[in-house]
Amino acid sequence: GNRKMWCDTLAAALSGELSERGATVLPNAATRFMLKLPEISGRSGYMAIGFQAKAVVTSTAGWTKTYEGQASAAEMGTTFETRAARAASSTIAELVKAMLADPEFISQIKGAKP
Repeated sequence: GNRKMWCDTLAAALSGELSERGATVLPNAATRFMLKLPEISGRSGYMAIGFQAKAVVTSTAGWTKTYEGQASAAEMGTTFETRAARAASSTIAELVKAMLADPEFISQIKGAKP
């Protein structure tokens, strides 16, 4: 897959979730968070396809943490491409969930300066 597309999708999903929770997401904030996806692996079987990914979040304040997410899709009557897209989207959603469930991540976001 396209690692840049995965990273852009992760950034958009995380930004959207933070905005929904009342955070102001500014590209020129004093404290910024960078996302990297150093590992993305896929697996497929007869019907199922899945992905596992690691995301590294680093702030300009010097904080770094790694998150993992994985998901699969196996809907009958769908194409391989459809299952792959759903599995990829679900994997990104799992990464976002892991970040938002982490009190350390939330405290870094709350401590960020606009």
